[in-house]
Amino acid sequence: TNFERQKTAVLDMLLRGLQSGAVMLKFARPTRSNEQNAKLWAMLSDISKQVTHHGLKYSAMDWKNILTAAFEGESRMAPNLEGNGLVFLGAQTRKYTVKQMRDLIEFIYSAGSERGVEWSGQSVTFDENGQRVAA
Repeated sequence: TNFERQKTAVLDMLLRGLQSGAVMLKFARPTRSNEQNAKLWAMLSDISKQVTHHGLKYSAMDWKNILTAAFEGESRMAPNLEGNGLVFLGAQTRKYTVKQMRDLIEFIYSAGSERGVEWSGQSVTFDENGQRVAA
């Protein structure tokens, strides 16, 4: 089976590595794909061009911070170095798993659609049946 082949390949790599010295193993889910990242930034660009939030326009990077804080359900801030303002500490989407990124993209799609965003071709993906899908 495919699982047996994968298990054998991992064991072979581990044994070869041990012959050269200490080995560190890290088990983790795959992180977001390049396609998901490109889609995220296309969506953030669409939002930044079309949405006014509390009377202000924000950059795509600002929208990433606003939306990831809402998605994660928390906000963190720290005083700036001069002590006369605050710095928003946003989530690092580069550490998101493929599933987390898919969920964030769905969240952003919903938030943008509620605010009347007309998505560009790079922001929306459709399957063979014409149904919108998350990256």
